[in-house]
Amino acid sequence: MDLDKHSDILLKLVKIGLGNVENLMLPENLDWKKLITLSYNQGVSAIVCDGMQVLYENQKTLNNTTDYTEQKEIRYEWISYQLSCEQYNEHYQTVLSELVRYYNENGFRVLLLKGYGLCLNYPNPTHRFMGDIDCYLYGNNSVADELIEKEYKIKIDHSSSRHSVFSFKNVMVENHFALMDDDAHWTNRHLEKVLENLLQNEPVEGEVRGQKVYFPSPTFNALYLIRHAGEHFAKEKITLRHVLDWGLFVKKQGKNVDWNYVYDLTNRYGGVTFMDSLNAICVKYLGFESSLFAAVENSPMVEKVLNDILCPKQLYAPSGRLKYALWITRLVWNTRWKYNIVYNENIIVFILVASIHKIKEWCRSC
Repeated sequence: MDLDKHSDILLKLVKIGLGNVENLMLPENLDWKKLITLSYNQGVSAIVCDGMQVLYENQKTLNNTTDYTEQKEIRYEWISYQLSCEQYNEHYQTVLSELVRYYNENGFRVLLLKGYGLCLNYPNPTHRFMGDIDCYLYGNNSVADELIEKEYKIKIDHSSSRHSVFSFKNVMVENHFALMDDDAHWTNRHLEKVLENLLQNEPVEGEVRGQKVYFPSPTFNALYLIRHAGEHFAKEKITLRHVLDWGLFVKKQGKNVDWNYVYDLTNRYGGVTFMDSLNAICVKYLGFESSLFAAVENSPMVEKVLNDILCPKQLYAPSGRLKYALWITRLVWNTRWKYNIVYNENIIVFILVASIHKIKEWCRSC
């Protein structure tokens, strides 16, 4: 795959930022603003800044023809993104520890999904851009929501079929009572039961600033992370941050994953090609050791997946229920190659079932 110059440099800077390589000759005539925007949109600005720091510490990597003044200004801009990332992560952990403390004091067992647990796999945990706080309270979410609503005078959104949503100290919280996103997929309904059973096993005990929390087992995370990223990929897009989340998780915890079990389930319910493609991107473009991964895809699909990640199509959903329904149906059909590497399902059956679900949802809201 022939990457454009800026995508190629972005991948190499991420590789350097992860410590997987130390040297790079910067090409001439880089559009630094474009590179900054690309790194921000891909959720890896802080990692790229780490890479730039390595380059500046090794002056041999700089072209003599490069305008150092311009690079210095760009470097400062990247550092400002990195500092913003670090400051938000500091705030995120403060808020998370307060929320966990409140749950613990009221007798709730708190399991954290995705975010905070994933950042611990990074070389510098504060350089993973954090989003929402994702909690799982083992069926006690309704009682917990009532207490939070009463204690903190917070309005909680219960419209989702998967989790409640509320803002806590300016950080969005998703309180999960279901793990899979879309019950229109029969494979998700089966995986929901599998993941719930895995959660009954001993989770991994951890802490957030002295507050006890739990994390899912590595085998749970392998199944959950690949399906979660796959669903976003099939419906819209994912970023390099999703790829790093996967690669760094495998690097740190992969030896504790039951890969035979994971591959058995992904063969049955879908996602093997998608998972092995992410493995290949990590190895081929981001410098991970191939021995870390159970399997690495070696096909043109890898480049197709990477191209969709780096150059996603801009999507503009129309207003109006009927127009949106037609638009999303056409979108799913036109990008069915993405659907086919994530789900082991008939796409036409899914469109029909999803349409019925949506019609019922509209009728309930009338």
